[in-house]
Amino acid sequence: MKTLVLFCAALGDKLFHAEAGHDVWGELNLQSAASPFPALTCPVQASFRTAAPVKVHGMGASGYFDRPLRKAFFWEQSSGLYDGERFWSDFRRKGGYTGQICLQQCPGPESDLYLSPGPVHKHHGGMIQSFYSKPDEMYSQICTSIGKKFNLMDYWGPFPSIHGTEWIAAATCDVMKFLTREHREDCLLLSYLPHMDYALQKYGPGTKQTSSAFAAFECEVAKVVREARQNGFRVLILGDYEIGAVSRAVYPNQALLQAGWLTDRRAGGMSYLNLHSSRAFALADHQVCHIYCFDPSILDDVQRTVSALPGVARVMRRDETPELNHPRCGELILEAEEDAWFSYRWWDDERLAPDFATHVDIHNKPGFDPLELFWTVWPPMGTAQDSSLLKGSHGRSCRIAVASDFKLGQNADSIIDIAAFLRDSLV
Repeated sequence: MKTLVLFCAALGDKLFHAEAGHDVWGELNLQSAASPFPALTCPVQASFRTAAPVKVHGMGASGYFDRPLRKAFFWEQSSGLYDGERFWSDFRRKGGYTGQICLQQCPGPESDLYLSPGPVHKHHGGMIQSFYSKPDEMYSQICTSIGKKFNLMDYWGPFPSIHGTEWIAAATCDVMKFLTREHREDCLLLSYLPHMDYALQKYGPGTKQTSSAFAAFECEVAKVVREARQNGFRVLILGDYEIGAVSRAVYPNQALLQAGWLTDRRAGGMSYLNLHSSRAFALADHQVCHIYCFDPSILDDVQRTVSALPGVARVMRRDETPELNHPRCGELILEAEEDAWFSYRWWDDERLAPDFATHVDIHNKPGFDPLELFWTVWPPMGTAQDSSLLKGSHGRSCRIAVASDFKLGQNADSIIDIAAFLRDSLV
């Protein structure tokens, strides 16, 4: 049996019913499913691949805080970053072949094939665009086959576009052809189409820009579905989260700094965190925020402080929330109100902004910064600092759209349920 799973960023159920118009959807079985909380890229993809919640796989956000190092990491790509057996493990042990294309944390030994952006950051500045590829020659062969290399600028930053999704869709079609030529009859291929996420964050749902982005996305889906059928793959298409309209930012690190629990230091006239001396820190990721409290004696005070921030919908204690009780998560987990999102910023004077604040720098920022989607003339090719520019965000509990050319069963009401169904159907 050959199976293709097509993960589609921000393919929420509400968005789907508002925008879907392509004939391809009429050829598929349609339903909705619950996305696990937090509804963020890495947690959802980890929950799907392990058929398990955060308490098992430990991916509570698209970044995490390393307690011994006192350092935040975002968008690291090792598959070892999340725990739990993959739902295809038995399938693979029995000879099945598994590949992943552009899912987060896909490079690693759990797949026979993977493709993932892997840029090399040069010591004196600049970047060499490259890919993690297994087999080693797969990326270069695909670039030759489809006639162009992958451009990371299409994938993230101020200028993301349909071109990133077009390349990944073409690569997915090429890999399906490769597996057919290799006579792989028992194979599972997972691929990720990203670009709907950008239009919704920049412009919000219900806008002309979002409608245009969705129409372009549908065309790519139709191409992949057509190629899948020609190569004997059954197809499952599903979203990861729903992006809702937002109009205000919440700054938990500013509150921690003002209370004296978060410590900064000045270097070159700019403010940088000193997490070695801090007693608490907020790791912000869209509409979810993890508060790491290094001093148990202040936990109650920290909880009262962040609970009182305008825009905070609820504050959960990790040890009282079983599905999130993993040591990589914060002692407190915050969920934003529907129209709010969490900013990582701790400074309130733009003159103190650290140098990375005004540029695309996903690995040095100790939190996710959606303002990297907006560019400024000064500094040259810099990113905006105005939080009001963001029009869409995600992370809250939601339902996503699901489409397939096979029946998923009556109990497939969540992404985890769907993964469990696939696990059972592959072996």
